[in-house]
Amino acid sequence: MKNIKRLLIGGVSIFLASCGAQGNITFDLMPGNCSDGTTNAPYCMGVQIQNNSSGQNYINSTNYPINNLVVSVSGANNIQYPTNSGSSLDPHGCLGSTLGAGATCVFYLKLTGESLPVGTSAPISLVANYNVKNQLFGGGSQSASSTSTFYQIPNMIVTNTNGVAKNYSNDSFSSTYSIESKDSSQLNALTTDSYYGFLYAASQNGLYLSGNQTYAYNKTESVGPFTNVIVSSGTVYPVNSSSLGKVYYASVNPLSSIYWANYSSNVPNNILPGVMTASGGNLYIATPSQVYQCNNSSISSSNCMVDANASPNGSINTLGFSNSIGTSSQGDNLTGLVMGTTGGLFVESGLINAPSANRWMQVTNGDFVSITASIQKIIVDNLGNVYAIDSGFNIYEIPAGGGNKANLLTTLATSGSVAAATYDNAGQILYIANNSGQIYGCFNNSGTYVCDTKNVINSGMTVFGLNIVTSLESYL
Repeated sequence: MKNIKRLLIGGVSIFLASCGAQGNITFDLMPGNCSDGTTNAPYCMGVQIQNNSSGQNYINSTNYPINNLVVSVSGANNIQYPTNSGSSLDPHGCLGSTLGAGATCVFYLKLTGESLPVGTSAPISLVANYNVKNQLFGGGSQSASSTSTFYQIPNMIVTNTNGVAKNYSNDSFSSTYSIESKDSSQLNALTTDSYYGFLYAASQNGLYLSGNQTYAYNKTESVGPFTNVIVSSGTVYPVNSSSLGKVYYASVNPLSSIYWANYSSNVPNNILPGVMTASGGNLYIATPSQVYQCNNSSISSSNCMVDANASPNGSINTLGFSNSIGTSSQGDNLTGLVMGTTGGLFVESGLINAPSANRWMQVTNGDFVSITASIQKIIVDNLGNVYAIDSGFNIYEIPAGGGNKANLLTTLATSGSVAAATYDNAGQILYIANNSGQIYGCFNNSGTYVCDTKNVINSGMTVFGLNIVTSLESYL
């Protein structure tokens, strides 16, 4: 709306019209930037707002400042921003400041977790509402708004044993990149965190963090090399099984202040690389013949101790943990620890706080026949369902509350050996990779579990790990 003013000059009436304030701010989206200074973090995005990049508002001779900035996000419910999450995402007071024409300020956005299936993406609208202090000809402050769009993109990160990776998203692969700072580093284990969205790689050269398709940080801090790593309840636990023989720990947040403290000692020097699981502060690692529980409480006197004294049937291949496994068919209490060996699938009966007295129970199928095939991978979804894949690509499920009974879901029709697996909780799809680099999606299709052998994802690389991480991006 125009404000009309009449001036009398030499007896002549002159009318001046001032148009309403125009919203003319610009957004500069900075994927990977966090409010605590961490960079290359998939879950973070910095947003720089500039009040009229030309340095002027409305007309060339007048500058209008803006204030009372309020931001909102629509299109996703897993995004934190200053208005709904407080000052931690606005460390410089951007929303409470007054910006003169040409001035800038920065605030931050952050993902709270995974919510979209791999192969999809979601546009998210960022709206900034503010007042323009339009004082030209007595115009007064007027409200305005500006909008920007960014994207939430789930990525399946496919990694080989030498630390080379590529991201699969929107039905295509990115170019390859290195997840660590030294080429051809032998990887031993991979995991992700739920705070920054980093991929952690334990290797003979150290512990490396990767994000946004680039190597980001080396957090070895003179306590490597590392055979295993896992993140549980906001804490990262790398394992050194060399002469030091220790489990270390540190909070993942803030990353800049990571200081490695000793969590447990007495780690055997022949533990299996990449075979590790956790429940809270209870960590489980394994040698080919024995599982160890590591805990820095009085249970183990800060040492790793034998878990379930009886040796399992066969050599250990993989471990998993479900907090929802229930009790056995005989009424035995189960700890939640699940083990796959060359001799079959097992659950642990007993108590978490009394590991030396626990024992292994072999899992049976629906006909009460023991599952004795060699179990290669164990994956647990966010509901506590356990998926076990044997050497013949038979897929078993111990449903939440299923105890020591499993269902044969289906058999994946492929060749070679099981290389890696991961579960897409948002899409409810189990992804399995063979040693030829082919990746298959398996899922419940109207009550029948199937594996899609027509739409195979060909990675073109020898797969070591599959991990799912969503990133905030400024464009598709």
